[in-house]
Amino acid sequence: MFKKKKNENVDFTPSDLSKLTKKGARETGKESSYGEFRQARDAEVLDKTRRRKRLLFWLSLLLIAFLLCLWLLMFWWTRAGDLVIDVDRLADQKGIILSETSDFKHPETVLSGKGVDNVTNITYAWLTDNMTLNGDISYLDKYVSSKDKSIDGGSHNGDSNNNKKKIAGTNNAGENYLAYTFYCKNAGNQSLTYDATLINKGAAKSMDEAVRVIVFKNGEPTVYAHKKHKSNEPEDDSKFIPKSLNFKAWINDKEIMTTKSENFKPNQVDKYTVLMWVEGNDPECINEILGGHMKMSMTFSVEDDKET
Repeated sequence: MFKKKKNENVDFTPSDLSKLTKKGARETGKESSYGEFRQARDAEVLDKTRRRKRLLFWLSLLLIAFLLCLWLLMFWWTRAGDLVIDVDRLADQKGIILSETSDFKHPETVLSGKGVDNVTNITYAWLTDNMTLNGDISYLDKYVSSKDKSIDGGSHNGDSNNNKKKIAGTNNAGENYLAYTFYCKNAGNQSLTYDATLINKGAAKSMDEAVRVIVFKNGEPTVYAHKKHKSNEPEDDSKFIPKSLNFKAWINDKEIMTTKSENFKPNQVDKYTVLMWVEGNDPECINEILGGHMKMSMTFSVEDDKET
């Protein structure tokens, strides 16, 4: 009637122990493999994060360097001289040299005229010695420093004492025009022919439409103005610039003028003065050009003997 209770104390044989050990080893192996996989995965993610951060660091560094170079370029462009005079490679080889003084104690192949900041519009008569159309402007080409008589060239932007006295008491006192005198010499041993071309390097707010440029070559002045609309003739400035002056239009929007010197002998010297101002009587001299600027360069070149 009553069944005998089975003995729950089952004997644990060596064979069972072996099986249990193997099972435990398999479970432990699985856990170990999973742990290694997770560690490898974490290491891969960490490595990718490090590479990404390194890439972002270098990209940021390159961007900063690019912006710095751009800033330096813009700073140089805006602060470098408004007028740059240079000699090309062949002219340099042929012996063409430049100097801000007639004694050529410091010959150069590149010269730079000082820029004019916050320039205001004036008119031609204000540049003359008695503020009339019939006044003399040759004193600008005969510039000699009042502090050092050996300096007879370089920048003299509206800083002559006479000019300051003429316009004292007006809003235009101070530097209101660009003036730069320099010398070109044949330091070679043979005669040659050179060309000198004045170029408009760029203007903001169409300021070049209202400027006038005078180039003195060995004392002879020539006035240059933009062409009339749809015409090869210069703008009519006869009301405020005397007709007695040699008056020419720009060659095109980029080239202002060019001059040729033939049979330029050894040790011969040509003297130049470049004068630029914003002509207040020009129809294009309007408020919209305020804050504008203009830069010029003049390059001396010599024809190649082979090309000749």
